Amino acid sequence: MTVDYSLYLVTDSTEAIIGDQDLVKVVEAAIQGGVTVVQYRDKSSETRDLVRIGSQLHDVCRSYGVPLLINDRVDVALAIGAEGVHVGQDDMDIKTVRTLMGPHAIVGVTCSNSGEACIAAAAGATYLGIGTMFATPTKENTKAIIGTAGTREILHQVASIDPKISTVAIGGINASNVQHVMNQSKAWSKGLDGVAVVSAIIAAKDPRRAAEELRSLIGYSPLVMNSKDYESSDLERLLQKVAFVIKGVGIVKPVAHNMTNLVVQNFAANVALCIGASPIMSNNGDEAEDIASIEVGSLVINIGTVASDSVANYVKALRAYNRCNRPVLLDPVGAGATKIRQSAVKTLMSEGYFDVIKGNEDEIQTVLGETARQQKGVDSGTSELTDRDRARIVERLASRERNIVVMTGKVDFLSDGKRTFSIHNGHPFLGSITGSGCTLGTTIASCLAVQTADKLLAALSGIILFTIAAEHAGNEELIDTPKVNEEPLLSEAKKEKEIHYYRHKLQKGFLSRDTSPKVTGDLFMQSLSTYLGKLEEHPDLEVNLIRKTKIHKVLKAILQLPSIPKDEAFHFKERSHKLLQRWNEILQEDIIPEAKASGTTTPNATARAKFEPKVTGPGTFVPAFLDALYKIAQQTQNDDFGWLGAAEVHSEAIERD
Repeated sequence: MTVDYSLYLVTDSTEAIIGDQDLVKVVEAAIQGGVTVVQYRDKSSETRDLVRIGSQLHDVCRSYGVPLLINDRVDVALAIGAEGVHVGQDDMDIKTVRTLMGPHAIVGVTCSNSGEACIAAAAGATYLGIGTMFATPTKENTKAIIGTAGTREILHQVASIDPKISTVAIGGINASNVQHVMNQSKAWSKGLDGVAVVSAIIAAKDPRRAAEELRSLIGYSPLVMNSKDYESSDLERLLQKVAFVIKGVGIVKPVAHNMTNLVVQNFAANVALCIGASPIMSNNGDEAEDIASIEVGSLVINIGTVASDSVANYVKALRAYNRCNRPVLLDPVGAGATKIRQSAVKTLMSEGYFDVIKGNEDEIQTVLGETARQQKGVDSGTSELTDRDRARIVERLASRERNIVVMTGKVDFLSDGKRTFSIHNGHPFLGSITGSGCTLGTTIASCLAVQTADKLLAALSGIILFTIAAEHAGNEELIDTPKVNEEPLLSEAKKEKEIHYYRHKLQKGFLSRDTSPKVTGDLFMQSLSTYLGKLEEHPDLEVNLIRKTKIHKVLKAILQLPSIPKDEAFHFKERSHKLLQRWNEILQEDIIPEAKASGTTTPNATARAKFEPKVTGPGTFVPAFLDALYKIAQQTQNDDFGWLGAAEVHSEAIERD
């Protein structure tokens, strides 16, 4: 017979669960609400009572066309003519059960790992009951909490034995997590056919309504889990949308709910305010329901400060936001440092859905379950991984969890399991201040609140805003400017290399320093035109830009640049030549007299000091960083998207195993 396993009810006759309700009436109400399979489970009653109640239940189930299975007791199943039995690992073996029940009977087996599942499938089980999914009071001999990750691994392995075998998950499943279970338990080769529930229906005041709610949720993927057909894989198109995500934050002013560590609460709140979000810093899980009900908002769960009641509060908030379909970001701070933190991450991953998981290399590997070393504090240790390794890790975790994964570091990596990018912006001082990673989480979550259709775009927007603001704050062009060979170019290959450098610096550095055209068309040509114009029109700015950006080198390169369109070549080169002449005049006016007499061209100390960076270390970096975030956000609100020209993002091609 064909069986629908979507909503599988397991009965419980204990007073703590069913109270004073009549079991047969509860089961009938549940079937009316949408239950598709019933398992009669009673470990304490006498055989006579099991047969009596089992017969009553069978009459009800047959009247609705729903199969009745008996837990463990093959003799009771045969006595009442039940459609099948369910056995555990310590009960009668499948071969004997099949011999007694007949070839057409339904035989289900409890499995808690891949080995048990594969053996049961090979032995001829009709379906597998996989668990325990979450902690539950209804079973005292729970071997392990396997969660969605463990379930997914079992499904993947059993598909190679019998891809058509039916499967249901069991253990602590209810309306708040059933979608999470059904969607995140899917392996690439196989998914669940349904869920088995106990107290969610048996203990409900209205079993029929509880069953109706569960049935309506099963098979439906909420917005946060859906993959949109219109998600763009084209990097240029994504970058063109980034500014509008940032602008959306300022317009909508989403609630940025942070359950974060005590060390960075103030910093995170200031970051949220600077980018236009509305921060709420609350670690109280009981008020999360009210905050999550606000129309536009998101949640950051940051486990940096783990107190005795922290995880319970995190779980309450996570479930509240999942119920309201609001985005949630997990920052597993120091996940690999202690057993308590490892346990906290495991619990959170099994209790709800995270739209984004953001962490450093050690933290992301801990979540993936592939690190053998203990993390020292909250920082990532010395790594032997290549950038390709890191890209592969985020792709695998995102693919497994069906969400967005961000790995922070000198180069940041971002993936949704299909699209993987590396972001090469930022500043070394970000690694020298407390809370930079935590506040990046706040920034990403704020973008998520206004961009739920493409979560990768939201995360990319937050990272670019954050890291470019860091470059502005650290005045990167002054602090860390690569040395360029100023000797005449001796070969065409060397010339091309130099020109590529100038083009890169113009896009990455110069464009981010002043007003420029929006991010459309040829960024290089537009930004070049803008800066030539500024140098010509503003004498004060002229000296500043020439000194700060070494634009004279770019101007020299322009005179050799073969890629400028012919109709524009004379125009650009004539302007460049005039500006170079002005540069030489400035240089001669601004050298130390003694140096002038000796023929050198060393700028005097006064002029050099005038253009020294204001940020000299991590202590002065933080306020400059907040200022930069605020200024960029304000520029974006005014439709000035020129700062985006500094974005350096690369697509990473990952081959799936």
